[in-house]
Amino acid sequence: MELHQTIASLEALASGCSPVTGELISGESVLNERSVIRALQIAIEHLKKDKPTSQAGIEISEAEIKAAIQLFSDHQLSPAYSRLTAFFLTGRDFKNKSITSHELYGKYKEVYQRGQLLDFFTSWLPDNAYLI
Repeated sequence: MELHQTIASLEALASGCSPVTGELISGESVLNERSVIRALQIAIEHLKKDKPTSQAGIEISEAEIKAAIQLFSDHQLSPAYSRLTAFFLTGRDFKNKSITSHELYGKYKEVYQRGQLLDFFTSWLPDNAYLI
């Protein structure tokens, strides 16, 4: 597993979501305990120190990102870095027709590579007050 995948998985868990499906984890789960969430956040911070973040060269408007986040919210999906990346690059993760037929789905497929967008969203979301 690559560093960006590890960070994305931990961030999903820290936000109370399954890293695979994006579904909310039940309230009784140990992952919803305050000390566990804080431990995950500390681990994420330490991992990010080793990960270069760069937004250079990526031109995706805030309006497009917010539209994708709203679409995910409408379908009870968390806006994880990997999910946003898959959305803008036509990832196979999505089975819902209303997501795959959205005008932004795959818009940057021929423009950016997966690693570029993962790095971009890893930096963009926290910088814009989105906690994953």
